Amino acid sequence: MKLTFKGTFLFVALFSLISCDKDDDGPNIPQYTIPDSYSFDNVNFEDATARVKMLDNINKYLSTAQANMDKVTLDQTKLDNMWVNSGNAFDTAWLNTTGVSLAEITADAATFKGYIDALAALSAQDLTPAADGTAGYIARNAGKILVSGEGLEYVQAVQKGTMGAALFKEGIALLDEVLASDNNTVVPGEGTEMAHNFDLAYGYFSIPTNYDTTTEFATNNRSKLLFWGNYIRERGGYINAADVIWKAFRTGRAAIEAKDMSTVNSQVGIIKEYWEKVAAAAAWAYVTIPQSQSGNLSSQLHALSEGFGFISALKYRPSTSPLTASQYNQLIEILGPGTNFYDLLSDPSFTQLNAAKAILNTAYGQLQEN
Repeated sequence: MKLTFKGTFLFVALFSLISCDKDDDGPNIPQYTIPDSYSFDNVNFEDATARVKMLDNINKYLSTAQANMDKVTLDQTKLDNMWVNSGNAFDTAWLNTTGVSLAEITADAATFKGYIDALAALSAQDLTPAADGTAGYIARNAGKILVSGEGLEYVQAVQKGTMGAALFKEGIALLDEVLASDNNTVVPGEGTEMAHNFDLAYGYFSIPTNYDTTTEFATNNRSKLLFWGNYIRERGGYINAADVIWKAFRTGRAAIEAKDMSTVNSQVGIIKEYWEKVAAAAAWAYVTIPQSQSGNLSSQLHALSEGFGFISALKYRPSTSPLTASQYNQLIEILGPGTNFYDLLSDPSFTQLNAAKAILNTAYGQLQEN
């Protein structure tokens, strides 16, 4: 009996010490819930939303040159002003007065502005049928596409390329800053520095705060699902990107408020991983589609131009990316600046396009249904 008592006493004492040590390992994190919407105190991602809207306005204006078979000359001055947000070039006073621009956050800005300028110049010329070595138009659906002498559709090069060089690049950079940011000092209407960086990344991903992953929501809110907010479903379905990223953004933001840094870290990692995989999944799709569109040159060049943009987006991938520098360089050699798309399509076996698919699958695993 006496021995039993001592044993019990020692066990209890040892348990108490272990429990105290565990409590001393870190802060006491309160229980918290993950909301169904992106609804938190002091959220402000207006600057990110403004730049997303600016890209949308630029894309829509560029697309007017392709809306029908008529010659539509784009206004170079208007495009110059839209790019740097000057001269009240946008269709809303809010965008014109935000004090931010797309140009200031776009990596390789001269490259993408060059595509805009090339399209403006081509739109001013008399309509000329496109051919290998000759810039011009190719009829597509009720309109046309305007392409370079290598077959690059300028509208898609700008849209998809800037999705990567501006929105994706900026979102990843902000997520990289999150854990090193202050999470104590609250700025009214904006939150802590950590919360604000996370919110801005959410803004660049461009999904509504009341987002849900149903087909019905996507159908009813098509105009609100811009760029990555659209491609999360359109090309990220197989990898379940919509569910994963939507949950990670809500979970990460709730964890920031609760100061649960372990969870913040894990959710930031998930967002970066799957955002990159959406770009890779889209690239995979757009080097695959032309192989089933033989005889439809406009659709083939349109798809390759989208693939070109998404592959260029991978330049701004996270440092933790499974895509090596060597693999990325191989992709760029296949479908990068200077590539002649007509050459890719003249190969009946699509050897180069299949090589690009293999590189993407090796790095990321299966991205789409085969």
